[in-house]
Amino acid sequence: MISFLKSLKKFFESLVKEDKFPDHDLSTKGNTFLIDDRVAGYGMTLSTAQQLKSSNFPDVYYIIFDEFLIEEGQGHYLKNEVMAFLGLIETIAR
Repeated sequence: MISFLKSLKKFFESLVKEDKFPDHDLSTKGNTFLIDDRVAGYGMTLSTAQQLKSSNFPDVYYIIFDEFLIEEGQGHYLKNEVMAFLGLIETIAR
């Protein structure tokens, strides 16, 4: 199984490989997505989002949700996934 941070490193991989934005540097550093060395976003796991309850998220305008099946028995979703996602949106919007 690929670790979370390893999978984040692959976020821009296809865009770079296909040379979709040749005039821009697309990269990741830890859980931060960078475009031309400027912060473009953050990656996080929904299963650990509860730990972010008191965090601030200034200047967040878009939230991208990429569902991911948990390997247990292949085809399982995170328990209460929708409620966890709504809770995360509430935290970010606050």
